Amino acid sequence: MFPDAVVVHGNFSCSDHCPIILSDSFPHQQQKNFPFRFQNYWSQYHQVQDIVQMQWKSQPQGTNMFILSQKLKTLKQHLKEWAHTSLRNNRQCLNLNTQKIHRVEEQLINQLDSYRLNSWMKRLLVQREKLLLFNQKYWDRFKQKEWLVNGDRNSNFFQQQVKARRKTNAVLKLKDDCGVWLDTQ
Repeated sequence: MFPDAVVVHGNFSCSDHCPIILSDSFPHQQQKNFPFRFQNYWSQYHQVQDIVQMQWKSQPQGTNMFILSQKLKTLKQHLKEWAHTSLRNNRQCLNLNTQKIHRVEEQLINQLDSYRLNSWMKRLLVQREKLLLFNQKYWDRFKQKEWLVNGDRNSNFFQQQVKARRKTNAVLKLKDDCGVWLDTQ
């Protein structure tokens, strides 16, 4: 009957009830500010080390605690800006890299001896390896968190981890002093 009507719950005031607001337009959505989180892999970038050194050398006026809080606040702002401008979504970078590799491969079919294309391909493959390594480190961190949450319980997750470890650590055969491989007792 009213397709554009929206029901919005208002804020609590002095009562334990909140008002219900009926509107014929969507309310303006505010963008959420996520808390700042320093990522450990950022420390591998030289720019981050330079930002930290530059911000730590600044000399705001005030008490020691105020100086520390100001340095941390400005460091956080500069690191946020750096991360926003310098780092992109890893999946997007990987997809872009894959597209470039395909384009270069298509060109290499026609020009096998092109030094420029071969060196470009080599750089793209090195970049791809770095992106994949970063991706692996990034997701390994979450795997570690999952282990910390679920690993000590006698859970399905724990049992799967034990089975996988048992498979990789199994000794199937040994080499004796004479160099003969023994696979049975």
